Amino acid sequence: MSKPIIAVDFDDVIGHENYSIRMFMNRKYGFEHTNDDYSVPGPYWGYWKIIWGLPQDRAEMAFDLYLASLERDAMPILPNAGAVLQELKERFELVIVTSRDERSVALTHQWLTRELPGLFSDVHFVPLWNGSKDTTKAEICKAIGAGYLIDDNPEHCDLAHAAGVQALLFGQYGWSVNHQPPDGVLRVKDWLAVKDFFDGIT
Repeated sequence: MSKPIIAVDFDDVIGHENYSIRMFMNRKYGFEHTNDDYSVPGPYWGYWKIIWGLPQDRAEMAFDLYLASLERDAMPILPNAGAVLQELKERFELVIVTSRDERSVALTHQWLTRELPGLFSDVHFVPLWNGSKDTTKAEICKAIGAGYLIDDNPEHCDLAHAAGVQALLFGQYGWSVNHQPPDGVLRVKDWLAVKDFFDGIT
């Protein structure tokens, strides 16, 4: 009998991008931003660009430089992610569903091989960064039969919930703190909270 499938987002769910991009911007642009600066409430889309306060063209260039930076390659794994995912793998099939763009495909596989070898059976890249809205994470979850989505983006969680997928809105980030999810979308502050949720499933 096949295992239930959990779809897991990458950035700021298993890899701590909010930290690594702050370290990059502080080094490259001379900012002195702290974790508090990267925790202020704001919208998901364009969140970091608001913090930087750079003109649009410079903000776009900064993000492009970050994508090829050492900080991104060395992105730290979030606390307890590895241990909890290893435990979940005994009862569930784990897959990555991420909106990282085509420039990040090889890097993503390399990071997963280095940090979480053998945990994920597949990696699905959702084409959102190229302006396409034709495919959503909710649709990917339905297509692969995933019953659960763990994601830090409120929009992805709400759409997954509407599609009948149990969504776990991950983390305590500025871009989600003021979001009011529909009933049925569960907030989980960290990986220990994820563990508690799945431990309650018989």
